[in-house]
This record gives sequence, structure tokens and C-alpha cells, in this order.
Amino acid sequence: MAPDFRRYRKVYSRSLLAVVLFAVAYFVIRNVSEISRHDFQLSYPQLLYGFLSIVLAFIGMLLVWNRLAGSLGLRAHWLTAARGFFVSQLGKYVPGKIGLYLVRIDAYEGHPKSKVALAITFEYLANFAAGCLLVFAGFALAPDEEAAQLRGFFAAGAGVLLLLLWPRFLISAANRILLWLGRSPIDHVPSYWFILQLVGAYVVVGLFHGLGFYFVIGALTPLSLHHYPLLTAVNYAAGLAGMVAVFAPSGIGVREAVFFLLLPHYVPLPVVIVGVLLARLVNTAVELALAGAFAAVSRFSAGARTRRGEGVSMQATPRTAEAAAPGGIEVCVFGTSDPSLPRNNLLIRGLRAAGVSVTFCSFRVWKGRGVEEKVAVTTRGGLRLVWILLKYVCAWVSLLFQFFRKGRRADCILCCYFGHVDVFLARALGKITGKPVLLDAFLSIHDTAVHDRRLVPPKSAMARLLFVLEKAALRVADAVLLDTNAYIQYFVDCYKLPAAKFFKIPSGADEAIFRPLPEKPQSDAFVVAYAGGYLPLHGARYIVEAASLLTNYPDIQFLLIGGGGECAQVQQLAASLKLPNLRFLGFMPQSDLIGILAGADVCLGAFGSTGKADRVIPTKAYEIMALHKPLISGRSTASAEALIDGENAVLANMADPASLAEAILKLRNDPALRRRIADNAYQNYLENYSVAAIGKGILDVVKTVLYARNGRLRKHRTTHVASMPGRPFPPEGLDYRTNPTIPACARFGPILPIRAESSRRVPRTQFKRIRRELTSSTTTQNAR
Repeated sequence: MAPDFRRYRKVYSRSLLAVVLFAVAYFVIRNVSEISRHDFQLSYPQLLYGFLSIVLAFIGMLLVWNRLAGSLGLRAHWLTAARGFFVSQLGKYVPGKIGLYLVRIDAYEGHPKSKVALAITFEYLANFAAGCLLVFAGFALAPDEEAAQLRGFFAAGAGVLLLLLWPRFLISAANRILLWLGRSPIDHVPSYWFILQLVGAYVVVGLFHGLGFYFVIGALTPLSLHHYPLLTAVNYAAGLAGMVAVFAPSGIGVREAVFFLLLPHYVPLPVVIVGVLLARLVNTAVELALAGAFAAVSRFSAGARTRRGEGVSMQATPRTAEAAAPGGIEVCVFGTSDPSLPRNNLLIRGLRAAGVSVTFCSFRVWKGRGVEEKVAVTTRGGLRLVWILLKYVCAWVSLLFQFFRKGRRADCILCCYFGHVDVFLARALGKITGKPVLLDAFLSIHDTAVHDRRLVPPKSAMARLLFVLEKAALRVADAVLLDTNAYIQYFVDCYKLPAAKFFKIPSGADEAIFRPLPEKPQSDAFVVAYAGGYLPLHGARYIVEAASLLTNYPDIQFLLIGGGGECAQVQQLAASLKLPNLRFLGFMPQSDLIGILAGADVCLGAFGSTGKADRVIPTKAYEIMALHKPLISGRSTASAEALIDGENAVLANMADPASLAEAILKLRNDPALRRRIADNAYQNYLENYSVAAIGKGILDVVKTVLYARNGRLRKHRTTHVASMPGRPFPPEGLDYRTNPTIPACARFGPILPIRAESSRRVPRTQFKRIRRELTSSTTTQNAR
């Protein structure tokens, strides 16, 4: 009677695994002395880049898997599918890789288990083929002479592999491999073109995996760029060996053995041993992090839905018309921006003043650092940059938790000022949940860093990076908020984007702080006050030069409050001119600042000569109007939108000390003009730039975007924002049918129903039953 080898298969596989692990451990112990003599200098940025590259590779694998599963009719909610995919990656550590099958069967509960197994089989074969292609290409591009002699062989091997992917050949070859591995055979395959698409997608994913391995090895020793294809080939050669070695959980021992055989020809042996172990650690850390993150997000989301009594549905249904009425709209303030910044605080207070419910999904990364420090950290790199990048990773994970816990029911997502990085995550969440994304750009980070403050050379790599980042952020946002029409025109011309994408929301002032105070007692001195950060656009040096022109008027006294920016240069200029009528007060508490500005006779705005100075109205101009004080500011394209010379302000030529001195004398000699300008400026502020006015403007933008969306959803909904009672809609001056602003915002696809999937855990008894069914099915197929 022939022996039943299936009974002893477990013993054979475990024995073989033990032999492999013993051989690898013996090799490492044998070279411990050489490792201890090597001078390792670990590069943390390279290690972080490797971690992020592997994260991108796994996300790419998830996208390819979803495409493959969808083509076979497997449907699950995106959270359930992502959780099942990443948790199933940990199933590779179970001998025989049965855990991978069981977790994915659980994720696609309600679908035939044979169809899930078929999808996993195609994933396995496509990944195997892509790995072979990467091995062929990597070794063919190796710089040594042996590779040059074998390039023809590698090319022929790639051609044969692509031929074997032809459906007829594939069924025969795949069934032989699957039977040898103890898996169920297949009886049909997708089209050849679809197979090539799968293989090509896995090749792209493999390039990211190889990049991660390249960075991990590069963290231990310097590498040149020609090492990248070679290390990718070695990485996938080891991976293919691990895929074939079903007896080894996740290829443990087998992968390391292949690395130890191939890599010492190109990298020092101590670096190979430490680098391979470090790469295994990083790869496992990524798998655990992604599996834990998506499992936690799925559980939080399911718990929140249960508490709200929503059952298990994950669909984000559109709000009804009544919910979209003022007081019923909800906005999610999302990202890493500081909500306490003046611009962000103003927008939030404006939304609340308009009756909008505001939900916060926030994680502070920069903690109030200015543009100069942000650019310095980014350009210099080092541990501070690594720390910031790690904080961004933590921030995005936290933002995901917060959004699905409390921000998912909002009508739209708002990324406040300096949210140019956050808008990409917000856009992804908006696509998933069917919500528009608003970005408050406020100003151009590229223009500020490169042209205005000259922190970055115009033709440097950092300047190009800022340009590309800003343009991409503007493109992915559904609507962009800016403070002046002049800046809108700049963005349209610079980034070649449609003007209809942008909306003007001017800056204002914190009315709890900047409000009219009692007038000061009569005094012989005529006080001219300036408060600001000495930025190039403010043109503080022209104020000093104007003071030098007015030294013959001893009653005119200049007070310059603040610091930073060009303060040191301005103070040197004032010292060289020896001005008796000018004092620098530096930074001071806000209460003291308000007292000085309220006691001044005239307050100054911005007079710089930069391009940005022509496109913006400084926040200090609105604050001065809110204080009910006469304002002198520079005459620019932007100032013409809010200020009228001689009516609510006195305008001087930009970068012209003589014109500024003339404007000061004009107000000094005419007290009635000062009172009229202050009254008109305050009235202008209340009507157009108060918190209530700004809130009304933001509400109109939100409603416009929601109306544009609902215009595309009429065949999916019976109630629309357009039919809501109360305030007429669309907002005044924003007609959906005639105004070109509205259709440009109507770029949102329909919200289709998403099949609800249960996120409950599979009981242990059901887990065992599924495993028995798979085992019995495999045994039956082998018997046949």
C-alpha cells in the first residue's frame, strides 16, 4: 500500500523551514565579527523615504486588487475591502498562506468563495509575472559584463513570459502550478489585454517596492542611481522565491537566503545582512500599520453608525433641502492648519455668524510657524524635516479617524489657509463620501516664498516644487477662496486655471478686538502709527523715508510697532538718517497695540513695490477701518476694490515717500477730512468686510457649490437645494443658467448607492468551517 504523503506534508514543510532558518542564522552568526567592524551611519531621511515608498506600493496593490475584484463582480464597501486587503497581508505569515484566503472571504461575505479564490489566484499569477519581468529588466540593466552577455537571454525570457500569459497557455501552466501547490485549478481566465493591464500595474507597484528597498539599503551605505534597477531585481527575485516557498510564512528565511546569495556581488556583505533584516522590519511595520489603521477606521465608523442608529450602511447620503437652509448647512473644517490664525479664525467666525454648523477635523503640525521657518525646514532637510514628515503621517491618520467619526455628515469640506497639502486627502475623502472641497488659498505660497520674500531662488528645485504643489492643490479643490480679484487674476494667468474656479472672500478684522474706542484727548502731537511685520510688501522703509521728509514738522510723530522681516534693515536706515520724529516700539500685547492705534491720528497700510503688494489688501487696512480711524495706504490694483481716495481712505503712490508725506500733511491740515474718511471707512467695513458680511459671502459660495452639485444629481434625488424655502437661491447675482461661475463648479459626479457590507468579525466556529470547506475542496480537486 502506497504511503499517504499528504499526512506527512506538514512535517516535511516544517522541517524544510527549520533547515532554511538554521542556514540563514548560521550565515549571519558566521559574519557577526565582520558586521561589528563595519562603520554604519544610518540615514534617517533615507529610511523614512523607504517607509513611504513601501506605503505607496501597498496602496497601489490595493487599487489593483479592487480593479481585479470589481472585474469579477466582487463588491464591498471601500473600507471593508481595504481592511480585508491589508489584514489579509498579515495572513502571509500563516504557513500555507491560508489566512490570506480566509480574511478576504470574510471581507466579501455574500459572494461565492470560489470567485474570491479565483481573484486571489489571478492576483498571485499577475504578481508573479510582474516580478519575473522586473527581475529580467533589472539584471539586464546591471552594469557588469555578465549582465551585458545575458541581455539577450533576459529579453527572450520576457518575451516567453508574455507569450505564456496568452489565455490558452495560461490556463494550462497555471493549473499545473496550482495543483503542485495544492490549490484548486481554474477553468477560465480574463482577456489577454486585461491580463497585460494587471501585470503592468503590478510592475508599477514593484517599482515602488524596489524604490523602498533601495532607500533602506541607501540608509546604510551610499548608492548610485544605477543600483536602483539592480536592487529592484534582487528584491523581486527574493520575493518570487518566497512566493514559491509555500512552506515559509511570508517567505521568511527563503527571501533572506536569496538576498545573501545575490547582493554581496554589488553591496558590502555587512550592509547586506543588516540592510536585509532592516528591510524586513520596515516592510512588516508598514503591513502592521496599514492593517491596524484601516481596521481601526472601519471599527470606529461602524461604531459611530451603530450609535446613530444607521445600521451598517456606509453611504453618505446627500442632505435634504431643509438641511441646506441657513442654519442647517454643516461645514467640516479639515486639515493641519492652525484655526487660530487671523484669516482662519475670521472664516470660522463668519460661518458661525451665518448660521452654519462647523465641525473640526484638525491636527496641528506646524504650530504657528511662519512661512520663513516652513521654507527653511523644508529646504534644509535633516531631522526637523523627518520630524515634520512623520507628524504629517500621524496627522493624516488622525484626520481619517476624525472625519469618519464626526465629519462625514458635513455638507462640504473646507481646508483653511496653508492647507495646500491637506487638500489632497480632503479630495480623496470628498470623492468617497460625495462632498465638495473648498480650499482657502488666501495667497500664493510660491509667490510669497520666491518673489515677495525671496526665501527661495526662482529657478531652484524648491521653487519648482512649490509651484507644482500649489498648482496641483488648486486643481484638485472644487472651489478656491482668495481675498482680492487681483489675486484671482494672478492665479488664472500664472496657473492657467479657469476664473470660475475662484471666489473672492475678503479679509476682515476680529471685531471682538478691533472696534471703535473713545477718542483721545486733544494733543499738540500728530501721531502717525504703523503696526505690522515689516514684510517686503508693507514697504516700511518708505515710511522711514517719508518721516525724513517731514522733519520740519516737529508735531508729526511716527510710531512703528512690530518686528520681523526687514525690521533690522529699516532700523539701520532710520539710524543712518537720525530721525527725531520716529520711534520703534517692537512687539507688544494686543491690548496695548489697540490702545496706541486708537490714540493715533492716522494709521498706515502697505506701500511696498513687490508684485504681491499690488495684488493684496493687507489685513491691517481692514483692522484700521474697524477701529474707526483714518487710513493711508498704497494705491494698487487690489486697493481699488475696497478703497476710494478721498472718500474712505487717502491713497499714496506705492514705493513713493514723497507721495506718502504729502498724504500725511493733507490729513494733518484737514481735521474734517479725517473725520469723514474715518466715518466712511467704518461704514464700508460694516457693510462689506465685517464678520457677518464675510459669513454671508462664504455661505453663498457653499450654497453655490452645493447647488451646482445638485444640478447634476436631479436624476438621483427628488429634493434639491434649489427648491429650499426662505432665502432665494441661487444667491443674488449667481444664476446657475447664465453665470459662467456656476457650471465650472459643477464637476461633481453622482453619488451612487454603495452596497453595505457588515464589518462584524467572523466567529471562530465559522472560521473553522470555511477552512474545512477550502481544505476538502482542495483535496477533492487533487483526487480528480
